Parts: sequence; C-alpha cells; structure tokens
Amino acid sequence: MIGGIAETQEMLAFCARRGILPDCEMIRMDQINEAFERVEHADVRYRFVIDTASLPQPPPWQAIADSKLAVRIFSTIVGRNLC
Repeated sequence: MIGGIAETQEMLAFCARRGILPDCEMIRMDQINEAFERVEHADVRYRFVIDTASLPQPPPWQAIADSKLAVRIFSTIVGRNLC
C-alpha cells in the first residue's frame, strides 16, 4: 500500500473499527541479534516487538540526573534560568 498521512489514518481507522491487529512476536532485548539474523534470512512470520520490560533499568539516581540535565538544556533554549 502506498499513500500519505491521510491514507494511513484511514487504513488505521478501518482496522480499528474491525478489530484488525498485527501479528506480533514479542522478544526480549537480549534476543535482538537473533531477531536481526532471522530478518536477514527471511525467517520471520510476525512483526518483532521488543518487550521494554526486558530493557536494563537505569539506577534511580540516573533519572534525577537526566531530569536536571533536561531542565538545564531547556533553560538554555528558552533563555531563562529555571534551575
């Protein structure tokens, strides 16, 4: 199917009305290399979806550090000191 945004939205709405869903194969992050090899060998029947629960979790202090960095970056962009 070839089309733009409007056609894509129409197709997604059509699928939603009729309960049409993609066939997916859930994989863990540590299976990504195997999944890639399967794609290379055309050994894929379903869409691969990475289970985000299998992603390594950053330590709690990392989220705090990331949020402070985001505030500093945003402050720089808008030209106001929000820190």
